[in-house]
Amino acid sequence: MSVGKTQAAPVRTQAKTVDKTATPSKPAAPAAKPLPKSSSFSVPTKKPLSMTGKYKAAKPPDAAPAALKADVAKARTAAAAGSTVAASVSSEVKMALKALTMSPNRNDVVFNVGEQMSKLSPAQQKELYLNLPKGVKAQVDFELTGGKPASPGLSLARVGTMSDAKLAETAALVRGGVIEDIGLQAAVATELAARTQWGKENPDIVEHQKQMLTDGKVNFKEGRGAARTNPDGTIDLDPSIAKSPEGMAALLAHEATHSYNAANGGMSESVYEEETAGNMASARVFSEIGDPQDSALSKDALDGLNDYAQNFKTKGEDGVQARMSAEYASEASKAFDAGSQKKGNLAKVNDVITHLQADPGAQKAMNKDYIYELAKAVGRTGVSEERIKELGVAVKNAPPAEKALALVRLTMEKAFDPDGLKALADALK
Repeated sequence: MSVGKTQAAPVRTQAKTVDKTATPSKPAAPAAKPLPKSSSFSVPTKKPLSMTGKYKAAKPPDAAPAALKADVAKARTAAAAGSTVAASVSSEVKMALKALTMSPNRNDVVFNVGEQMSKLSPAQQKELYLNLPKGVKAQVDFELTGGKPASPGLSLARVGTMSDAKLAETAALVRGGVIEDIGLQAAVATELAARTQWGKENPDIVEHQKQMLTDGKVNFKEGRGAARTNPDGTIDLDPSIAKSPEGMAALLAHEATHSYNAANGGMSESVYEEETAGNMASARVFSEIGDPQDSALSKDALDGLNDYAQNFKTKGEDGVQARMSAEYASEASKAFDAGSQKKGNLAKVNDVITHLQADPGAQKAMNKDYIYELAKAVGRTGVSEERIKELGVAVKNAPPAEKALALVRLTMEKAFDPDGLKALADALK
């Protein structure tokens, strides 16, 4: 879920509130366990599967009933006369409906509709689908149900009109491998996220996500981690998450938040601010619709999503920030240690420590594993008495028992020299 560095700008963040229906009256302390890896896991690089490029029509199925074909012909005639178009339909959609009756490729309804969808906004795509002549809509559904690939815009329009029960049924078909069209898989995940509480509170991000999908700027690529937003705002998803609609919904919500920020002035240079926004999105979506035992996800991806969701449920945004701080400081320090972009990665570690110093709520949500990872991050990027003191301030309000346990582990591993361990013991008091 790493993001590229761009110009600083105000970041779209989530309100620091917790779903009262999901928060227990007495928060439970996170279980003591090694910090799970993030969902940005590495996989062997293979040829990308991309949803970009012009949609190519496939031969329509020959099994369409004769009566249905006759219905399609009648509907085209009616559409040409304008008798099936509601008065409230926008002019763009009316033009698209008229164009459908004039297409030279009249036998391929799915291609024709998809081609018109590509010219419209996500809202207009849904409007067009709802106002398709009855016979044309029936032909589209008949062909797509038979497995014919569709453009992302047409897929989004279809799932956007589904009832909750029908959407759940379609998601089950994705999970079962029945639906293999990557455009439809991403559309189902996008609509699932849109119907969560997070989606309802962030319609602009959801709309941006749909537009990105329509424009071919959401792609499946291996070797980029489970999900990643590029500096230009495009999104890459690993094909391994395709059979988990709920997991993809959470990861897309995360990346769409970054992409939305990139399109509206640029992502923040602060990893703490930008990743708080992204991880709050994915944590909220997965905590609402995710399956903690989701076998369609890799262990790394599932552990990361579960950990963030659990932190959100028990400690709200503070818990998400505590978990995020440990993860991103650890990742940046390891890259620094390996000699990769040393200046930038050192800045990320320092950014996390600086923000934590001013966030007592996130400090209180720290456990021994998060404190341990933060200390290791400081150790990898240059130990000094001053930096150890800064770490102490960053975890000042963490539970004393958790700080003590982290210190024991660091001492047993000899993570610092004797002087460093003594300074660390003083800082963690």
